[in-house]
Amino acid sequence: MLNPTFGTSNLKRHLLKHYIDTRKGKESQREPIDQKTYREKISAAICRHNYPFKFVEHKGIRDIHSYLNPIVRHISRNTAKLDILNMYAREKELLKAELAMITSRVCLTSDMWSSLVSNGYMSVIVHYVDVNWILQKRF
Repeated sequence: MLNPTFGTSNLKRHLLKHYIDTRKGKESQREPIDQKTYREKISAAICRHNYPFKFVEHKGIRDIHSYLNPIVRHISRNTAKLDILNMYAREKELLKAELAMITSRVCLTSDMWSSLVSNGYMSVIVHYVDVNWILQKRF
């Protein structure tokens, strides 16, 4: 026989303390979202997983973000594109500064391929040993 003292009461207490209780109209105790961090995380996910910019406008993604934090301000695909271009410029300047500090040589390798619709792509990778004698690789 199950003991009635075990169960979901701890979860119920947590929900009552930290989240909206719609029956009583209590206000949420959630932390406010940092919109800048949210946009950076979305940009990083788009780049890392090769998602289209329109990914941020998908209803399912917006529903998930709204569920996790109802006060989130959703962004458009144009905002996502602008954020990624800004992230690219920032990372490019960081890489330039890092490469300027190198006293040794660098090795460049490249790879070329085409997509199914015949779009051509080329990637360039730089290999170098940093000031701490650690082999680095940047795309």
